[in-house]
Amino acid sequence: MKGSFLLWTAIAIGLVLATGTALGASLNVEGAASPINAASGNSNNAALVVSVTDLNGKAVSGLGVSNFKVDVTIAAPGGALVDIKRASEAARAPGFYILEIVPTTYQGTQYTWKAGVYLFSVTVERGNDRGQTVVPMDLCSPCPASGAGQSSGIVDVVKPELIIPSGVIGTATLAPRLPDLRVTQITAGTPSFEDGGSVAQVPLTVTVKNFGGSTDERFKTSVHVAVGSGQRFVRPFTVAGQPDIWYPWQNGLGSGEEVTFSGNLQIGIPGGDSLYGQSATIMALADSCSGDEFMPSYCRVEESQENNNENQITVQLPQGITQLQALPLIKTLPVMKIND
Repeated sequence: MKGSFLLWTAIAIGLVLATGTALGASLNVEGAASPINAASGNSNNAALVVSVTDLNGKAVSGLGVSNFKVDVTIAAPGGALVDIKRASEAARAPGFYILEIVPTTYQGTQYTWKAGVYLFSVTVERGNDRGQTVVPMDLCSPCPASGAGQSSGIVDVVKPELIIPSGVIGTATLAPRLPDLRVTQITAGTPSFEDGGSVAQVPLTVTVKNFGGSTDERFKTSVHVAVGSGQRFVRPFTVAGQPDIWYPWQNGLGSGEEVTFSGNLQIGIPGGDSLYGQSATIMALADSCSGDEFMPSYCRVEESQENNNENQITVQLPQGITQLQALPLIKTLPVMKIND
């Protein structure tokens, strides 16, 4: 087998599933991980070696990708979920499977590995038979001289991020969770038009909530607009008391806390196309790097999930005045006839 595999002790849990009045046999599952060519910043394959036996210790053969599920229960800071690319049984070791895993692809974005410790929850199912285990993998940065991915054990976890809050690693000490900023609500009021309908001023309220751990980092929220089927552009979202007419800023946000910005959104440009009767998609993005240069991929706040910061609504702008209002009638004074 290519590469050097570093084996850790894993937790094997056999589950007995009831189907009607009969019991399904459990599967004994154990596993270990190797980064192979995976490293912080790339999306190369890592590998899990998973052993599957029945209650009598007999190798369970003939399994494929559909029989396995790998979930990232704890990820290195900024790490993503993973997909199984291939599951193959070792030719000279029946019941041993090599699972090739990579960071997931979401909405066209291929995510990468991050430096730190991952804990994978591995589930194996065959009919009514089921078993599961926990497999650790360390992507160190920088790596010790003894080789990439080497770990001295689960208790050496450094700043792991809980994706699923329930603890699964016994007495290991976990650092606080990373923040998770999300735009939870956008509300638009009745717009007013300027410059012959080429500019609309829209009262806007945006709420941002932190679903993860607390952060002291100062971050901003940007608002983008796409009119009709046109491209999206960042537009000024001016909030009273904020020094920046384009973006409202927030000085940190505690775990479970939220902040609401109420201000005015400008759509369109003077002398541009008429906005009367147009539909407009309004997109608000928390922890935005709009207009910034040389920022890290996560912007200002490093979060457990970086792909859920945006929310959007679509509004229908009202029609303009299409007909001239009738002028009030001028009363005609009666004509007085003077007799000769």
